[in-house]
Amino acid sequence: GQLLPWRQLPRLYRMVARQFGSHTLVARSFMYVPASSEKMLSKLASRRPLPDLPVLDLEDGVAFAAKAAAREGARRALTELRLPELLGGGRSVAVRVNPPAEAEQLAEEDVRCVMDSARPPDVLVLPKVESADDVAWLSGQLERHWRRPPSGPNSAVPLILMIESAAALLAMPQILDSAMSASRQRGLLHPVGCVFGSDDFCASVGVERSRDGLETRHARAQFALAARSRRLLAIDMVEIDIKDVEHLKRQCNEGRAMGFTGKQIIHPSQLEPCHAAFSPVTSRVAWAERLCEEFERHSSAGAGAFVFDGQMIDMPTVRQAQSLLAQHRALLALDEAALGGGAGGGKPA
Repeated sequence: GQLLPWRQLPRLYRMVARQFGSHTLVARSFMYVPASSEKMLSKLASRRPLPDLPVLDLEDGVAFAAKAAAREGARRALTELRLPELLGGGRSVAVRVNPPAEAEQLAEEDVRCVMDSARPPDVLVLPKVESADDVAWLSGQLERHWRRPPSGPNSAVPLILMIESAAALLAMPQILDSAMSASRQRGLLHPVGCVFGSDDFCASVGVERSRDGLETRHARAQFALAARSRRLLAIDMVEIDIKDVEHLKRQCNEGRAMGFTGKQIIHPSQLEPCHAAFSPVTSRVAWAERLCEEFERHSSAGAGAFVFDGQMIDMPTVRQAQSLLAQHRALLALDEAALGGGAGGGKPA
């Protein structure tokens, strides 16, 4: 069968928002780029494939002595290099600031530099969130430093929270509920996703991170459940072995089975495996297309549940198929727009 008509996408996007995330942000790959590296920033738009969500890093990926340079690098990439426009395809660009709980002065300087500018980042990433106070602190900084667009007084900055300790994981439901409630009341920050920081988590419980990841599985499952039950993106732990592609594929597949929607990456070689793992497989897309066609046919005839491929189908299964198609369409649109947009013509990295 053929894919559903484009005119049906708005309805399907609402469905995919309920099951795959409350924001249209796509983040199969959550790729860190040290904002202190002009070379890495300049090469970003010419990579193939492009990362879904480039994260200009001001925190762990930057030496203390280079913090000011990183801050300026992020600002310049957004305003002068016009990185979002170069990437094309409607891609967002995020900035990870320093954690206020550990380096409040650095964090405040980060927020002031990137938000009080002609072109703020599309998404803010707040690391080492330990309580709702950290999110409240960031909201207060936005009140002081954000050049809120006059055309959008009700707009809010998409926020991704990083959960990186055992205490934060246990408090995660309360942290997310508080942040989402504050978003509805004040509208400065809009939580759209969460990131699991495995290395700091392991340090917080006094264990070493192993290759098979046994020590993180329960925590990752708990994390994914907390994020997905609130319709937030769930970004899985980073893999530091950039040479073992098969291991990365296994880790991606495991994460997807837990409910994760994407993965942190640190090297361009990790892009293709991540995109493959967190995209609907071709056979499932074909299944969803056929099922939706059968659903339309039975609906037109006034039928309720129906038999498809030997299985009894009701609305929960239909919604799953519709959501899968919407996710597939969103990813196709992202990739196709990038191929035809301002980022075209670059060579693979």
